[in-house]
Amino acid sequence: MMALLLMGLVVGGGLLGLVLYYSEGARLKRELRNAERWSIGEFPDGTIAKVVGSLVLVGEPLMAPLSGRPCAYYDIRVQEYRSSGKSGSWHTIIRESQGTDFMLEDGTGKAIIVVG
Repeated sequence: MMALLLMGLVVGGGLLGLVLYYSEGARLKRELRNAERWSIGEFPDGTIAKVVGSLVLVGEPLMAPLSGRPCAYYDIRVQEYRSSGKSGSWHTIIRESQGTDFMLEDGTGKAIIVVG
């Protein structure tokens, strides 16, 4: 009985690890961590890469709904856990995202980022 319980915990932990590893956020973080870093002045067209610079708003800033701070983009998700028997899942009941165009500067050039 104890061996069965231990095996269930190992399998459950393994499945949880796989779900976390392949989640959308984790995949994006891995892509950004492994992406080659380019300066704006040398960035090749059509490439997915990492650029680090300073954000400059093109128009009026948005106000972040929770903090009230000025920002260029926000994404809010309200999720609800719905159980069904011995299991359940999260369901998004409200999702709002909004962004405004901005410019990115890094000393070698400027890039205009069009959000909408």
